[in-house]
Amino acid sequence: MDNELTSAQRKSLRSIGRGLQPKVTIGKAGINESVLAHIRGQLTRLELLKVRLPASDTAGRADAAKQIADGTGATLVDLVGRNALLYRPNEQLPDEKRINLSGR
Repeated sequence: MDNELTSAQRKSLRSIGRGLQPKVTIGKAGINESVLAHIRGQLTRLELLKVRLPASDTAGRADAAKQIADGTGATLVDLVGRNALLYRPNEQLPDEKRINLSGR
């Protein structure tokens, strides 16, 4: 799914994501199926989601963000510090609740 977003679309999503608070925080239990299921539900409802990752080295956070994106079918838009920004479009949402990337 990474290849589906242009750099302009990524920039637009990062701009929207800047104002978001993390909706999911990964705790000591780490990334497991119940956490991935919760993130999938949030992405279905919101399309764009900020996830707070556990404190670890930079490579560990990047691996965790990639694992979450792969496990949820989302695109990793950005990773800044401990915050990962994920995007997964949902065509089932009404137009007023969808993120419009075509007109940006």
